Amino acid sequence: NIPSFPSAINGRELACICGLTSSASVRKQVNALRTAGAPIVSTQDGYSIATDSKQIEDCIRSLRSRVASIEGAIAGLYKSFGAVAR
Repeated sequence: NIPSFPSAINGRELACICGLTSSASVRKQVNALRTAGAPIVSTQDGYSIATDSKQIEDCIRSLRSRVASIEGAIAGLYKSFGAVAR
């Protein structure tokens, strides 16, 4: 159900087609498929199947950027422990 790059399908549409209840369910399924080695890439337009290595590299770069952003948020939350009652 996932088109080949450059066509893409967004999470909401994919959820509907696959009978899933939410975009979050789609993200979990996509993560499981990627973990198993499926070449599913994502862009701002949605999900697609990679047709070359550059698309995979671009997706990896995007994922690494999100990891770095999440790690920054975690570090900030650790700093906030002193600002809240325990």
